[in-house]
Amino acid sequence: MNEDSFFEKAPRQRSPHMVPWIVVGIIAVVALIISIVIVTVARSGEGAASDGGRTPTQTEAPATEEPEETDAPDEESVPSVDVGDTFDVPIGAWGVTAQASQKFGSIWYDLQGENLVLSSPLIDSLPDSCAEMRSQWGITRTPAGEYEVLKPAERCEAAPEVYDELWGLTAAMAESIR
Repeated sequence: MNEDSFFEKAPRQRSPHMVPWIVVGIIAVVALIISIVIVTVARSGEGAASDGGRTPTQTEAPATEEPEETDAPDEESVPSVDVGDTFDVPIGAWGVTAQASQKFGSIWYDLQGENLVLSSPLIDSLPDSCAEMRSQWGITRTPAGEYEVLKPAERCEAAPEVYDELWGLTAAMAESIR
């Protein structure tokens, strides 16, 4: 301290051993900012990268003649649905690619033998009374090399419109496999 005034403080001198820590701190902050930018760019480009940079295509349902109305709906015919825009779903283990409707939302699958079991927000929207059906949607590869819809044996009576949409979209996905 200075003898002239008790309240005056002596000028503070910087310690040279703190300089490396300051540099490390600045580098850490810059690295953190760069990593956030890279992750953000990667996530925003994820949709474009997953479909090979292609824009979604519009797949039209095949035109069919209107059958005469009957009292009971045909339980074996695939419901007609508007597929809308689609995106590629590569199935590496089978060496094929399918076109999935964007109505599924983000889609993922689990291969169980010759069955490809689908998961998506649309499938998860089935009500709790049909919860066991959520893991029964997908595609089956037959011994002849054809692809068929894997669906629950019984119809979800609590949400028949969701069931029919899932059935139609899954059938369109199975038909699109190349």
